[in-house]
Amino acid sequence: VITHGGTNTSALTFTVAAAAPPAIGGFDPIAGQPGAKIAITGANLSGATQVKFNGTNAAFTIFAGTLVATVPANAATGPISVTTPGGTVTTMNDFFIGVFNDLALNTTGPTNTLAAGDAVIYYLTVTNLGPADATNVVVVNRLPVGMSSQFIFSKGGDCVESNGVVTCNFAKLASGGNTWIKIYAAVNTGNSFTNVATARADEFDPAPANNSVVSLNPVPVVIPPEPPSPPTLQIQALASSNIELAWPTNQATFVLESTPSLLPPVLWSTVSTSPVVTGGQNRVTLGALSGVKFFRLRTP
Repeated sequence: VITHGGTNTSALTFTVAAAAPPAIGGFDPIAGQPGAKIAITGANLSGATQVKFNGTNAAFTIFAGTLVATVPANAATGPISVTTPGGTVTTMNDFFIGVFNDLALNTTGPTNTLAAGDAVIYYLTVTNLGPADATNVVVVNRLPVGMSSQFIFSKGGDCVESNGVVTCNFAKLASGGNTWIKIYAAVNTGNSFTNVATARADEFDPAPANNSVVSLNPVPVVIPPEPPSPPTLQIQALASSNIELAWPTNQATFVLESTPSLLPPVLWSTVSTSPVVTGGQNRVTLGALSGVKFFRLRTP
């Protein structure tokens, strides 16, 4: 600092900080026509000095911390760039110039194991999530090898089949509207099937991932083994007041148990006499019983 009294210099050094570089996190919507307002979000954008759509300068403003740019009249599809005192940043994804819509395709079909001679139904639904109407919508369904279409129905579409490929054309699908296709097919050969369906329209679709569906059949199903059928326990009186208990040997392994009462709490105990196998039967011979006895067979 210089005054009439002299000059004084601070002991500390003043450093001019460089402006932080800008970063773009995204823009919304991802497509539009000239004149549309596009919100560009990210970091360090508030000092923007220039916005370009694929190299074409665009008018812009900062509103509530968000950079809002207007699509210029002569812009072409391409990336958006923003320049600030900290540098220039360019989007990785292109901004599409023109109208767009998002078609979403869904299919349902058989999930059980199929065999030759079976009849199946594939049900396809197409929804236009907007914002623009979709024109010349085409849905293509490639039936699995080993299947042939029998009947095709649709809501407002014109469908044809050739060599297992079903093609349906819809002149227009309004924003927010939906349509459907139902394909009746017959299984001729094979035991594993893959059905592939796709949808498209004339307009740009910013989310192509939901335009196709691959359906696998059969879906693996784990069938638990059937439980063994309960054996029949036979009891007969023998000479000298003995009794014999018998059950088939071709059943699963069972343990013979007995209890003196069926009133709760019921306490079962294993019969200590080992069975003797004769005539396809497990046979246990017991001496004369005192009192009442109940018997059962239990799987270990």
